[in-house]
Amino acid sequence: MLLPMMLLDFLRHKVLKNKRNLPNRYILIVGLAGLLPDIDIPISYLFSGLVVHRGITHTAWVSLLFLLGFAILQFVKKHDMAKIFLMISIGTGSHVALDVLTAGSLQLFYPLSNAYFAVNLIPKLFPHIGVTFAYTVLDALLLFGWIATIILRRRVQDIF
Repeated sequence: MLLPMMLLDFLRHKVLKNKRNLPNRYILIVGLAGLLPDIDIPISYLFSGLVVHRGITHTAWVSLLFLLGFAILQFVKKHDMAKIFLMISIGTGSHVALDVLTAGSLQLFYPLSNAYFAVNLIPKLFPHIGVTFAYTVLDALLLFGWIATIILRRRVQDIF
């Protein structure tokens, strides 16, 4: 959730250089959409055995479905709704990509393929501190770094 928000904010300030093209609401949508693949957790509690964590919601198809929605909405000239679908695609896709990169394995193309994909950087980089603690520390560092850049950016803007 945090990393795609930070990357989009960076893109907005360093590449687009115009906040009007990418308002804060889109950054919020990306962050919230980053939680969407984990909807399988409450569903599995409500309907025991119906859904498996890191199952169908953790495939590339979810992100691609929203990307297809983006393309269709762009084609029919519904640009505001298209941007929302693009942000959801980015949020869900980044969640799945980060899960593959950091810890665990996913069947990215299930049900078409049963192949698992995993890089597992967290256990490799921090073998002695545990995955949960490593996530907590990395999230805290990312959050503090992002807050610091926002504060510094505002101070620099005040000067000019």
